Amino acid sequence: MQKIGFKWIEQGKEATLSNSSETIPRKWSKRLKEFEQYNENIKNAMPSSTKLLKWIASQRKHYRKLLKRKVSKHLSWYQVDILNEYRFPWILWKEEENAP
Repeated sequence: MQKIGFKWIEQGKEATLSNSSETIPRKWSKRLKEFEQYNENIKNAMPSSTKLLKWIASQRKHYRKLLKRKVSKHLSWYQVDILNEYRFPWILWKEEENAP
C-alpha cells in the first residue's frame, strides 16, 4: 500500500491512514494487504485463499448495497477509492477457457 502513498497507523481493531482522518477496520486492511500481494503476483487468476475469495465476494456485495443506498456500515466510499487504486475486480472473474 505504500506504493500508492498510504502509511498505516494501527491501533486496536482499526487502522488510520496517515494522510486521512478515516479509520479502516484492521481486519479489512489485513485482507487488503493480502489482495495487494495477490494482485502483484498473479493478476488474472482466481485467488487460492478461501479467506481472500470470501473477502472479495463480500466487498462486491457491500459495494452493490452502497450503490443502492449510498451508505453501508461495512464499506465506505473511501474504501471503494482504495480498492479502485488496486484495480479491484468488481465483476466476477471469467471462467477459465480450459474448464470442462
